[in-house]
Amino acid sequence: MAIEATGNGEFNARDARSIASRSENPYISRFEKEIKQAAEDGDRGVLLCYTDCCSNAHAALAVLEGRGFTIVRRSENIGGVMQHPAYYAEW
Repeated sequence: MAIEATGNGEFNARDARSIASRSENPYISRFEKEIKQAAEDGDRGVLLCYTDCCSNAHAALAVLEGRGFTIVRRSENIGGVMQHPAYYAEW
């Protein structure tokens, strides 16, 4: 199956999500297990990955959002610099 490029020929986020949704994305099952374990422990949120994660992890986050989870990027002031170190799922 061909990947549609944007008008300037670049691979974009929609393309990445499309590929991940057609393939066996290992991050989806990994994140689902982490969510299930956190819920069993009585938590209402869980760290899924850091913001420098790969495109498959980003695609898995989009899948989880589509399933009704809230994905948040928490901010922290580290060394006087505001940073967004990780993505969390909340329910």
